[in-house]
Amino acid sequence: MEKRNFGNIISSGLNDYNIDLLPDQFLVYDNYPNPFNPITTIRYDLPNSRDIKIKIIDIMGRTIKSVENNNMTPGRKSFVWDGTNDFGNTVSTGIYFFQINAGNDSRNIKMLFLK
Repeated sequence: MEKRNFGNIISSGLNDYNIDLLPDQFLVYDNYPNPFNPITTIRYDLPNSRDIKIKIIDIMGRTIKSVENNNMTPGRKSFVWDGTNDFGNTVSTGIYFFQINAGNDSRNIKMLFLK
């Protein structure tokens, strides 16, 4: 009986693949937890590369924390705020706003920080 070679086996068996598809639109999700102490996480989706500007703003409209990321890659992202200002000092208990600008898109989320 003649043996035929039909190619090499690269892999066999069952495999699990975690395929994370790129989002199709810019979305910002509510922070979690809210109210929070000492940290909160804000998740957002970027459908394409963009310059990102994130601000934490107090109830008086003052920017207390600011972060910029130029040419951020697309995907599912998150920002963690630890309740501190740009100088590393813990802010007072109160209402704060998370503002994100991604290219032409902008969103605001209200948060409550408790000590």
